[in-house]
Amino acid sequence: MITMLHVVAEYKVKEEKVKEFVTNAMALVSESESEVGCLMYKLVQKSGEPNTFTFIEIWRTDAALESHKRMPHYNEYVPMLEQASEVVNVSVYQALLVAYKAIEK
Repeated sequence: MITMLHVVAEYKVKEEKVKEFVTNAMALVSESESEVGCLMYKLVQKSGEPNTFTFIEIWRTDAALESHKRMPHYNEYVPMLEQASEVVNVSVYQALLVAYKAIEK
């Protein structure tokens, strides 16, 4: 059985820090999406709330997610993203029913 983890990380960014946040966030996405075990790593902006951004991630295993958290780019960019934000909410979900075609990476 494949146990995938879904991470939803929402950042409410200080208005004066939006440009800086987006620059750092895009660098994080670029580096993270090529990691082993990363099936998806996106950044989206909330409609009607231009300073609210959410990372949507899918990781093949818990070990892949934990490895991601030890990566140099994670430890470089995440503190900057947090400092640019007023509120940060991160939730990790375990997939109960997977309706994906087989994904190999």
